[in-house]
Amino acid sequence: MRVMKILHVINPLLPGGAERMAVDLAVGMKQTGHSVTVLTLQETRTFLWEELESQGVEVKALSHAMSNYSPLHAWRLSRLMNGYDVVHVHLFPAQYWGAMAKWISGFRGLLVTTEHSTFNVRCKYRLTTWLDRLMYKAYDAIIGVSEPTTTFMQQRVEGKIPVYTIENGVNLQRVTQGRCLRNELLPDLPEKAFVVMQVGRFRPEKNQECTLRALAQLPPEVHGVFIGEGPCMDHCRQLVQELGLTQRVHFLGYRADAAACLDAADVAVLPSLWESFGLSALEAMARGVPVLASDVEGLSQVVSHPDLLFETNNATELAKKIVTLRNHFEYQKTMSEYCRNRAYIFDINQTVEKHLALYEQLRKSK
Repeated sequence: MRVMKILHVINPLLPGGAERMAVDLAVGMKQTGHSVTVLTLQETRTFLWEELESQGVEVKALSHAMSNYSPLHAWRLSRLMNGYDVVHVHLFPAQYWGAMAKWISGFRGLLVTTEHSTFNVRCKYRLTTWLDRLMYKAYDAIIGVSEPTTTFMQQRVEGKIPVYTIENGVNLQRVTQGRCLRNELLPDLPEKAFVVMQVGRFRPEKNQECTLRALAQLPPEVHGVFIGEGPCMDHCRQLVQELGLTQRVHFLGYRADAAACLDAADVAVLPSLWESFGLSALEAMARGVPVLASDVEGLSQVVSHPDLLFETNNATELAKKIVTLRNHFEYQKTMSEYCRNRAYIFDINQTVEKHLALYEQLRKSK
């Protein structure tokens, strides 16, 4: 396989599953000898940006503060993309600007996009559905991060654009490095506390409310720890007050070391209403933390074990499964080992290899 010049285009590098995946792909492709650049719509220097630079990946921004929804991004991208063999776009609205930039520039290289979700609000409206289908026509291929995502996209584009499945992966070396002592992370936590941790943005689909309602049904020794921020955070703080959980719930905000923080958890939970894949679950599993997850497509395929899945939005069932893990140490240990072993199926190196092989395949056919 010859060396390729690859450009990954994405919205600002805020902490999130799609952003994490794009960063890991870029680093992995750089390590295999390809020339890789990451281009963001806005210059937001988060820890993900710094991680790319530390790994020798060039990072650029199309603007300093221009709105993600400004069509000027398409014009600026059109002036940059012709120097690359592959332009790989992630997330809306970057996908729109990638398509428009191709039409403006006459780009002859390979233009692909990854879909990171099995649902988006644009699906609900005829106009945005029509616009999406028009936009996707600019792409040589769509990559779904899971089989459910691929199925969703095949229906979305009505079979007019090829859709391939390449499952997400996790950088096991990164996820398993570093250690976090519970008494340093949570110095006021009681010594015998059983810690339930949820990592993820506070958005409606992440459903932190379900975790809180499960905690309200559990003994006072069970504490909830939440890592992340987002628009639903104020609602969750209010719910903590209403449920009388102020002494048992801890909000830690964004943490660059979120994976290491999982060392402080006895169990990780993901009560998502929908997920394309479940990268947060995979990171917890890689560190040997038992994961309880809602039985939704994408997430259920990652976790897989029926004992670790519960009915979507069923706080009572989640509470019962937490109690089972808490009360049976050997069972908890068995589930921990199961999760650790399963995580290794999703090594990022395999994901990188599959992407590069697909690029080569598409370039030859084109």
